[in-house]
Amino acid sequence: MIKLLDGAMGTKLWEMAEKAGIEKVPVWKYNIEQPDFVVDVHKQMIAAGSEIILTNAFGANRPMVKRSSDYEVSEVVRAAVKLARKAAENTDVKVALSVGPLSELLEPYGDLSEDDCFDIFDEVLNYTNFDMKKRVFELLQVEYQKLMQRFTYGGASAKKQAVFFFNTKEIHRGE
Repeated sequence: MIKLLDGAMGTKLWEMAEKAGIEKVPVWKYNIEQPDFVVDVHKQMIAAGSEIILTNAFGANRPMVKRSSDYEVSEVVRAAVKLARKAAENTDVKVALSVGPLSELLEPYGDLSEDDCFDIFDEVLNYTNFDMKKRVFELLQVEYQKLMQRFTYGGASAKKQAVFFFNTKEIHRGE
C-alpha cells in the first residue's frame, strides 16, 4: 500500500511570504506569525491528494527556536499541530508530526551531549497535544507510520535519533 504525503512546506511558505512582501524566516515561525499561510499550504496539499500531512514543526526544537526567536518550543509545536488539524478537519487526511534534525553535532564531533539530544527530542514530543510521546511506539506498528522523522546527514546524530524513535519498548539512553 502506498500513502501520499505532502511536501515542500517551507518552499511554499517562503513563496507566499515573498508574494506578500513578508520576510523569509524559519518556516516554523509562520505557525505563529502567519497561521493562515500554514493552513492554506496544508489545504493545497490535501487538494493535491495528500493522505498524510506533516505539521509545520520541522526544525522547531530548543536550539533552533532559541537561536532565532523569543518563542517557546511549546507554542511553536502546539500551533503546528493545531493548524494541521484545522486544515484536515472533515477529511480522512491524517496528521503526522514532523520532527527535524538538530542544528548541532553530537560529541565528540560537536558540543551536544547524548543526554541533551534525547532531552531536545523529548521536549518536542511533549508539546504535541495528542500524547504522542506515549503513543509513538504503538503508532510505528500500525498500517502506516504517523510520525515522520527526518534524519540528519551525520551518522552519529542519525543513529541517536533512530534509537530514540524506533525502540519499541521504551527510550534507552546510551544505546
